[in-house]
Amino acid sequence: MGTQDYTRLIIQVDQFIRKYYKNQIIKGSLYGIGLAVVFYLAIVVLEFFAQFDVFFRTFLFYGLLSSVGIILIRFIGIPLAKLYKYGNFITHQQAAVIIGEHFPEVKDKLLNTLQLEDQLTPENQSELGLVKASIEQKSSNLKSVLFSSAIDFNSNRPYVKYAAIPISIVFFILFAAPSVI
Repeated sequence: MGTQDYTRLIIQVDQFIRKYYKNQIIKGSLYGIGLAVVFYLAIVVLEFFAQFDVFFRTFLFYGLLSSVGIILIRFIGIPLAKLYKYGNFITHQQAAVIIGEHFPEVKDKLLNTLQLEDQLTPENQSELGLVKASIEQKSSNLKSVLFSSAIDFNSNRPYVKYAAIPISIVFFILFAAPSVI
């Protein structure tokens, strides 16, 4: 179908979805960096005090590489793939539910509008005009709300500590006892 207001509405929902995944990538990067550095620190300190043989050091090295790879895939790779619409990503209806949690005045209106559009088929020609008018009216009422503002990148600030603390410990060890690293 595609009235101008409905098209604008879908564009806004798509912008929200992109910003949603970018936010997940930022949060995942902070978690991922923190976890990777913690694993690295644990292995380095363990090796420093235990003085493992070559076989066990090799095992630890590949274990660290595997762990970092899994962390990168889980916290950064998967949201990045979803950002570019690979794999299972959130639908417009799922995004409408998330948006509705942030904007109570939009809660059911957006979801109902998207569901009405999905109901438009050639089989229900007798109701087509009424459904189109309803979609147009609901889309027009929703165009004043900027959905992407529901995602605030500044909400990731509390997660900075998960990356900053382990990195600070690495720098402290580098200056206090560089032989450990």
